[in-house]
Amino acid sequence: MTRKRANLAEGLRESARKRANLAEGLRESTRKRANLGEDSRESTRKRANLGEGLRASTRKRANLGEDLRASTRKRANLAEGPRESARKRANLAEGLRESARKRANLGEDSRESTRKRANLGEGLRASARKRANLAEGPRESARKRANLAEGSRESARIRANLVEGLRSSARINANLADTSRQSAINLK
Repeated sequence: MTRKRANLAEGLRESARKRANLAEGLRESTRKRANLGEDSRESTRKRANLGEGLRASTRKRANLGEDLRASTRKRANLAEGPRESARKRANLAEGLRESARKRANLGEDSRESTRKRANLGEGLRASARKRANLAEGPRESARKRANLAEGSRESARIRANLVEGLRSSARINANLADTSRQSAINLK
């Protein structure tokens, strides 16, 4: 009877150990499932970090491309500066050449005006000679009067030409002053 109780007690203890082992097995299984969930979450975080890393790499490449484009634009602008300076120098040189041409034209107009004044003086002298010849007789006088009238008309034409020459010189002087101002603006 004592052995049966001992065996029963041993059986109960064995059953208790088995229940304890089963409970430990369940707890271990729970821990493993928890660890598996944590591993899954960690894997998800790593995949998310990898995606963010790829997106960051894409942004960096895009920024690098934009930097390269900005650098290209800066180099193009830098090259445009000397070209613009060359254009301004060319415009200034053209302005100076135009000014020289206008000064040359002004000199020619001045010489033409001098020639017209000389012709006017000659016309006046011819008119005086014709008036002196007027006393030589009625027919000669009539011819001389006709010649005198023609001389007067010629003198009038010469005076008109002289006035036109002076007006032309004034216009050229105004154009020359305007060109000089434009050249000064281009030089700035």
